[in-house]
Amino acid sequence: AALRSMTSAEIREIEDAFEVLEKPSLISWRSGYSASQGGYSKASSLSRSTPDQAKPAAAAAAEDELNQPALDDAPVIVYCLNTYPGNSALHEKAFNALFALATTSRRRCKDEIFVNDGIKSIVDGLWRHMDSPSVQEAGLFALWALSVSDDGGSASADVTRIAQGRAVDAILISMQTHLHHPAIQYAGCGILSCLARASTRNSDIDDGTSSGAMYNIVNAMDMHSTNTAVQEWGLRALCHECESSDGNKLNLVRLGGDGIGDGGEGGLLSVYNAMKRFSDDATIQEIGCRLLHCLSFHHSAAKEMSVTTKPIDRVIQAMALQKRNANAIILCEEGCGALANLSTLVEQNNAPMRRLGVIRSVVNVMMAFPRKETVQVLACRVLANLAMVKESREMVLRSNATKIVYVAMRSFSGSTALQEEACRLLRAVCVDSDSRNSVFDSSGLSNIIRAMTKYPDSIVVQENAAGIFAGMAVDESKQASLVSAGAIDAITNAMTYHPKEVSLQEVCCIGLRNFSTCPGSHDTLMLPDNLNAVIRAMIANSMSEVVQQN
Repeated sequence: AALRSMTSAEIREIEDAFEVLEKPSLISWRSGYSASQGGYSKASSLSRSTPDQAKPAAAAAAEDELNQPALDDAPVIVYCLNTYPGNSALHEKAFNALFALATTSRRRCKDEIFVNDGIKSIVDGLWRHMDSPSVQEAGLFALWALSVSDDGGSASADVTRIAQGRAVDAILISMQTHLHHPAIQYAGCGILSCLARASTRNSDIDDGTSSGAMYNIVNAMDMHSTNTAVQEWGLRALCHECESSDGNKLNLVRLGGDGIGDGGEGGLLSVYNAMKRFSDDATIQEIGCRLLHCLSFHHSAAKEMSVTTKPIDRVIQAMALQKRNANAIILCEEGCGALANLSTLVEQNNAPMRRLGVIRSVVNVMMAFPRKETVQVLACRVLANLAMVKESREMVLRSNATKIVYVAMRSFSGSTALQEEACRLLRAVCVDSDSRNSVFDSSGLSNIIRAMTKYPDSIVVQENAAGIFAGMAVDESKQASLVSAGAIDAITNAMTYHPKEVSLQEVCCIGLRNFSTCPGSHDTLMLPDNLNAVIRAMIANSMSEVVQQN
């Protein structure tokens, strides 16, 4: 009742009170922003934090200056927003005050905002004052602070409340209306990132995709190409949008036509440009590689990405950071993942990858992170895919990759994935006499035998290991060592364990035929268990010409 009877001067006192309440959090998180410079300055250690990451500093400042403002502030602020809907100055300061409360260390402050229907009041205020950049900026930052999780994650359980109603539309219209304001684009990308992340766990959450969220994000990145914060959070948002939907992957690759600076290459050009401009920024490079890795899982998207060498070039550029940044493990993991997917498109990408130096780059990463299993697995996958072509195979051999692979097999003897990819690679390079000499190594043979023994269920390990032995057995000078190492027994064990796997039976029969040309192997071949494995294969695979002939 008292609020309704207030004079203009008294309302101004409320605005002043909001201004005091907002200061601590704004100083700790948003003070690095300078509109005249078009973005957040590198000098601010919190200039690129999410609201939760800024929370410790914000809470400390709030406690020092405000002596822990009462929870009752939230309902009063919301009431003022609803009572004076036309006052833009009051809205701006009230939004900033809600932002300050949402970024304190006390969870109950957020709860009070939600309980008092603060989301609706913020959204209504955004719609009412759509033409005011300062109101939009303050409102979007308040929504972002309410979107992030309390433990510093990228999305909170409460983000569902923001996704309801007209909030998403208000965010997108605000970004479109104020395209030239970097702070609005930054906050908008931050909210969309949270919504997209939440939609991966709950498909009912509206992440704005159907309303053109990706178009808005790409336009924000194009308009503010020199703004680190917009680029980083734009990439994060695109990444989360694409992780939640295969359709979004293809849509991003094809996005363009009338977008700002799309260059005829869809929304990906914005991603490539960000990675090129901020080549020394490990965070942007990591998120960029993660996005390219995500997109390349979709076969059609990967094919369309491969019309240019830019994705390959940008990943190589990003992975080069490992020489200067020991913490670039995730970056290199995502980069190798993208290259592994793209390398499956042999006709389109094998030659460009060879020419651009992918093999050397991947080998360098394997040497830089010898204890990171995922990096080793994905790197082996890249090299195995590339080695299917003679020219690339020769480069793989010259890079000493096989020695590094043997080390990885010993280091990760308990990893099925590593053993599978390593065997794939070794088989791919073991196709002629020169390459077999490079692969043939007593310690290497023991690694392969060990893998076959330890992973009898893995058809990939068994078939590729048998293929390695089949290739090596062509060389009579190597047969005795192979027999001594137990290659024949390993092959027949694989045949016994997987009697219905036709391709495995075929490879094994070829290997045994090759061994039979060496008199020194006859005693082993004539052992009952080994003979029975051959006979069972012929009976079970009567329609396979390869099995019957060999």
